[in-house]
Amino acid sequence: MLDAWPDRGDSFLKVRNAQYKDFVETFSSLSIPLICVCGNHDVGQSPTNQSVKHYRSQFGDDWFSFVCDGVFFIVINSQYYEDPQFVPELAKQQEQWLDEQLEIASSKKFKHSLLFQHIPWFLDHPEEEKVFYNFPQPLREKMLKKFHEAGISKVFCGHYHKKCWRVVQKTWK
Repeated sequence: MLDAWPDRGDSFLKVRNAQYKDFVETFSSLSIPLICVCGNHDVGQSPTNQSVKHYRSQFGDDWFSFVCDGVFFIVINSQYYEDPQFVPELAKQQEQWLDEQLEIASSKKFKHSLLFQHIPWFLDHPEEEKVFYNFPQPLREKMLKKFHEAGISKVFCGHYHKKCWRVVQKTWK
């Protein structure tokens, strides 16, 4: 949501604070709820307990789910998959929670089950190489299989900063 990275020192912190003020002013008058999805500009490329705590104090939870109009929404902090080295407990907690949410999604009692995250699992196809904008194998394969088995019909991401959509008809075994 903010462009200045949280882990770049005091000069970035001033810019970040100004951006946060603008963000709040801009979106405070919405007549609908605003749902925020955490990304690398929010908690850093390698999140820390401090950066996550700061994000949560400003924007709320960094992973959550909700149902609206018969659709099940799951929101995750994909930075925990990108680099959990400083937040192994948070990454583990989210993973356990996500498994619970995928179990709920697999009940098939919703019109759709959708996933929102910042970093996409892939850009062009599930077998592609790792680049800055996607996740490596075998993590990618493992997670896509989980989503497929749970009946997740769409995954929405932002990190790539370009319009990009793919339809995957692969069957995971």
